[in-house]
Amino acid sequence: YINLVAKPIPRTLWPGKPIEFDTQLMRVLFPTYAASGVGFAFSAISEPLVNFGLIGVVFFFTGIGFLNRKLLGKLINSKETRAIFLNAWLAGFMFVLIRGNLSVDFQRAFFPLVSGLSVLYFHDARAGKTQKD
Repeated sequence: YINLVAKPIPRTLWPGKPIEFDTQLMRVLFPTYAASGVGFAFSAISEPLVNFGLIGVVFFFTGIGFLNRKLLGKLINSKETRAIFLNAWLAGFMFVLIRGNLSVDFQRAFFPLVSGLSVLYFHDARAGKTQKD
C-alpha cells in the first residue's frame, strides 16, 4: 500500500520507489514471464492477503462494501448529474477492483473521477453563467 501513496511521485525523483504489487508477485511466482515483460493482474484479494493475512481480506472487502453501500445510499435516489456520474464511476471502479489491485489500478479509477467531476464543475459553472446573462 506504500506504492499507492507513492504512485504520483516519478521514479526520477525517487529511484527506489516500491514497484507495483503485481510486478512483485510476477517476479516471485512466474520469474520467466516477468523477465520477458509479461504482466498478470492478480485479484484484489492478493494485496490485503499478503499484507495482513486473511483478516486483511475480511477488513478490506468489508470496508469496501460498507463505503460502497453508504455512498450508493446517498446517490441512488438523486437526479443530480453529479450523483448519476458518481454512481456510474462507482460501478465501474468495482469492476476494475475485482480485476486487479488497489495500488495498481488506483489511477484507473482516480483519473476518470477527477476528469469527470472537473468537466461537470466547469459545465455547471458555465451553465450558471449563461443563465445569469
